[in-house]
Amino acid sequence: MADGLYAQVVQLVSTFQFWLLRQGHRQEHLDCLHDALEATGRTGDRRAQAAAHRWLVPVVAERGDLEQAYSHFHRAAAFAREAGDLTEKGFALFDIALACTQAGRMEEALRHARAALDLVRAARLTATEAYVLNLISWCRCALGDYERALESGEKALAIATEVGDKSSQGHILDTLGNIHHHRGDLEDAIAHYRRALTSCRDLGHRYDEAEILLRFGDSLHATGQPAQAAHSWRLSLTILDELGHQSADEPRARLRDHDLSPA
Repeated sequence: MADGLYAQVVQLVSTFQFWLLRQGHRQEHLDCLHDALEATGRTGDRRAQAAAHRWLVPVVAERGDLEQAYSHFHRAAAFAREAGDLTEKGFALFDIALACTQAGRMEEALRHARAALDLVRAARLTATEAYVLNLISWCRCALGDYERALESGEKALAIATEVGDKSSQGHILDTLGNIHHHRGDLEDAIAHYRRALTSCRDLGHRYDEAEILLRFGDSLHATGQPAQAAHSWRLSLTILDELGHQSADEPRARLRDHDLSPA
């Protein structure tokens, strides 16, 4: 295959991988990333090689292999350094931060995310800044720093709204819902989750919808609305079962723990 065709493979994966991810097609997504990694090795394009390695970072971490995620991160950072691309290094830092959150290593994730924020801001990538701030907000909430989490989340939402990024708005609204839930502001949590669900449904992001429905159900249950909570958990379970995703165990456990039928 000529180098030009390998480059086209990388471009196709770059274009379609996030659609596969949002739809919950995990195995197809992973297969595409491996194709991209092989193709970039043939082209010798250091920037593309950095991207191909960093794309794999959160994916392998989600499958429980943080050590392999760090291996891809270090390779991505090395290729970015060879290419003289600090922006690509910033993206790699964001992805390893995301990987650390999946492994429950929130302080580590926060450190990487803050380093990513510095590079993203230096490159004036405003839309990307919203994603990084959202991740920082999620980490701070997980660490119990609710006030600073809220500050970062609201700043992220303001940026995403200003640039018109509907996808990131859904994620940020979900994060803000999670923060308000942990602060005990349950009505605010429910309001944010409703907006997040609308955003995800408008965009057809089924996996994200399922994740939000899970947390939405938690807030509904905490406000004394067990029937509505059960409905939300069942919707989450239905989507995740249709996607064949392992996290279907979470809404199933919620229903079981509250003596509710999955049907």
